[in-house]
Amino acid sequence: GVKIFLVEGVYVNLTDYDPFTESKKKLTITPSLKVIGKSTQFESQYIFPKGYPVLVKVEEDGWKNRFSVSFPNTTISITKIVTMSRALSQIEEVEDGIIWLSDLGYPIDTELEQLGILKYLFMRSLYFLEKKDYESFRSIMNTFIKFQNQLSIKSDNLKKGLLIAFISLIVLMFGFTAVISMIFFENRKYRDIIKILFFMALFTIILSLDPSSRVSVAYMLMLLGVNIFELDYSSIIAASIVFGALAYFTYFFISFYMRPASKSAIVLAVRYLKAKKLRTVLTIFTLTLLSASTVLVVGINIESVFYEESIAWNYGFEGGVIVFDTMPRYINEIIWILKTLNVSDFSMVRVESTEYVCSGLLLDSSTRYDVQLVGINASFFKRYLNYTSYLVGTPITNNTRIINIPRQLSDTLKLGETPSIWLVAVSETSYEYLPVKQVAEDSYVGGMYDENKMLPIFNMSGEEILPKNFPTYVFISEDELPPVDYPIRAVFFAASLTEDKIDFLKRISSFLNIKVYLSNGKMYYKPTLITLKGLTSTIISVLFSSMLIMITMYGSIEYEKNDLRTIAILGGNPRDIAQQILLEGIIIGFISTFIGCFSSPLLMLLFQNSPLIANMQNSRRFYMTIDSIYISLLVGAFSSIIGSYIPAIKMKEASLFSREEKKVLSPEDLKIVQDEVVYQLPLRTSIFELNTLYRFLREEIISPKELLREEVSEDGLFRIYTSVTAPDTMPITITLRAVKKADDLLLELAIPKEYRYYMRLSETLRKVEEKILKYAEWKEKRIRYMLIRREKPKAAKPFDMLLKEAMELYQKYRQLKEKLDRLNKIRHTISPKTYKMYNERYNKDLSRLLTRIRGYSLKLEPYYEEIRKQIREISGKMEEIEVAYKLGEISENEYLEKITPLRKRIEELKITLDKISQVKSALASRR
Repeated sequence: GVKIFLVEGVYVNLTDYDPFTESKKKLTITPSLKVIGKSTQFESQYIFPKGYPVLVKVEEDGWKNRFSVSFPNTTISITKIVTMSRALSQIEEVEDGIIWLSDLGYPIDTELEQLGILKYLFMRSLYFLEKKDYESFRSIMNTFIKFQNQLSIKSDNLKKGLLIAFISLIVLMFGFTAVISMIFFENRKYRDIIKILFFMALFTIILSLDPSSRVSVAYMLMLLGVNIFELDYSSIIAASIVFGALAYFTYFFISFYMRPASKSAIVLAVRYLKAKKLRTVLTIFTLTLLSASTVLVVGINIESVFYEESIAWNYGFEGGVIVFDTMPRYINEIIWILKTLNVSDFSMVRVESTEYVCSGLLLDSSTRYDVQLVGINASFFKRYLNYTSYLVGTPITNNTRIINIPRQLSDTLKLGETPSIWLVAVSETSYEYLPVKQVAEDSYVGGMYDENKMLPIFNMSGEEILPKNFPTYVFISEDELPPVDYPIRAVFFAASLTEDKIDFLKRISSFLNIKVYLSNGKMYYKPTLITLKGLTSTIISVLFSSMLIMITMYGSIEYEKNDLRTIAILGGNPRDIAQQILLEGIIIGFISTFIGCFSSPLLMLLFQNSPLIANMQNSRRFYMTIDSIYISLLVGAFSSIIGSYIPAIKMKEASLFSREEKKVLSPEDLKIVQDEVVYQLPLRTSIFELNTLYRFLREEIISPKELLREEVSEDGLFRIYTSVTAPDTMPITITLRAVKKADDLLLELAIPKEYRYYMRLSETLRKVEEKILKYAEWKEKRIRYMLIRREKPKAAKPFDMLLKEAMELYQKYRQLKEKLDRLNKIRHTISPKTYKMYNERYNKDLSRLLTRIRGYSLKLEPYYEEIRKQIREISGKMEEIEVAYKLGEISENEYLEKITPLRKRIEELKITLDKISQVKSALASRR
């Protein structure tokens, strides 16, 4: 039979709320009896056997335990167990990350402060849980979870940001070692060895001196699968150096494979610096000392600064106002703050979400007043802020849809009117303000307030609580507004301010991004500030560096003028020499700053025993940071640009092809040859560009109407006779003739001898000269130099791959055609501008696609003819077999045995032929 045992039961409260999922835990409790109708969001009631070990299981967590209860109304807090388990693991995770940063030498003051806040929130949540204040517990746990997520995201962003900055620094180090090796090491045989040794030395120095670099490399090693938590400090440094070596060898092989065939402007600038090595070294040495001192003092400070300011408290109650920068939406997000302060009363101030522009009062379909709708606690404002004395009519009350409008609307809105209230947003198409969502239905105008008395309530010592977009404010009871659309901008609260409460408000202001105004006449605020330290101290360095670079670059102008002729003969634009001057200055500044950054610790070591340094009150241990390096590099680049600009402009003036630019030509500049005076135009080029020069003159200088005649000699040199109009409209016949001088080609301008002393001759020739100077630019636009190198020819693609790729292109072609057809169908329903935009885009894509298809079509053409030939041969064989079968020469079995594979083969060939025909048809459709 069945044995039934009767035992005494005990009434048990079991908290089963999970703050991390905001739902109740699924529990399996045996043996027990659940009490029906008594459960709440946070608790469930059970009857346990008295003194019996009851098994409680949390299914999704795999947690279980036994509880023996002997006294009624005992509370078992599964919530506390879940909270401690999850929260402590999250706190431990944050703490491990901070310890990891600390072990690598990274400053962790801010992180330690944030960890203390996280622990405080956790302990405070347990306090509310013990007090069975579940609403406050849920509220503070929401804050805990958000803050922990913020810390995790911040930690990840910190590591990623440092990693990106460090990778960029490594790229700069690659460029630095390359430039240094080109300037100071002649022997190409050992240059690559010098570069890697130099790079590894710099890499080791920055790892030793900069904690953020160690964090960056350790983070990358972690991404690559290395468990850095099991490595000690020296092992991390060693692994980082190995990683740096791998990075350099990767760079070396890539640069070796992609080595350019032509020399860049940077290489040319480096060669100029190398030719003036002594001057370059002295300049770099001087600038290095400046940048070394700069890197010691500059940097970026990111810190939270606590502000405590005195304010005027104009309210007649004890308490304060909390203003939120990041506005919460629901009261349960901040209820724990109010419970900790033990407020006697409070009022939230709700305003429109930033998703909306304002709220609109609609009287009818054509009349709307754009206002800011503000939700307040009417009873609080009546009791503490004397709200009713500023009002005519019925004041707003809680749980009613009464609205109070300003007196400025009294001419258009009357008491008792019932405007509908809508949220207003900007239209994405017309950019107009449009009502999008109705709120607070059945509202009516109950009263009108005095703006001059009401609005100053919301001005906290200059801090405007209400939005300033629209100066018209309409008030309503805050409980009538949807929280999702009207978040909490501020909270007025009445409470006795003890020292503990003031300390509490100071603490939460540091991480909730709030401003606290208190009746004790104080305001507390702790923003995060990003400041540039030591930037003013770089002004003298910038000025001195700029002057030094300017003097250095001026000294190179005369030297580089001789190269203008060479540049012209090589087909370049001589005016680029001005850019070359600027580039040289930037390279000098870059090298000097880089050396200064890495030599600054040596300066600190050399002078650390100096009495001046020893007596400094604010002396501190020096370590280099990535931000100080980047700022120093920017300062160096800025100084270089300033110092090189004036010499570059001077060089530009001298870049008229080996001749200083002159304002007025004198008769002495013209040489007499027989019955003509000859003037050499500022053009010098290669003899091999004779045809190019002739083409330039015919296209750009001489119009067909001005051409008189032309002559060409046996050696290709030409004479062009034309007419130009002087400023006084006097026509002058001139001759442009090409003259060979060694391997150079010069261009001379000849005019009749009698015009030598013509007073407007200088202006006339200057116009011709200005057009001639555009030759280099014209040539660069029309001539492209291609460097052809021999390499192993690529293996031909098999037919199947060619056909597959061709069909893929054909499918893309069809898709584009369909888009064009659809576009033409809707052409009359869209604007011409939109049609033109899409039509040009699709036709451009189609043209590119057809170019590629044309290449494949040419490659498939031999296969196309071969397939047609195979089809004809197989058709002939099939015809012979058909005739033989009909005449009875072969049996049916023999017929099927022979004809079946041929039919199958011919079908395959026809399918392939159709595919090729489709590709060819795409080309035929565009003819």
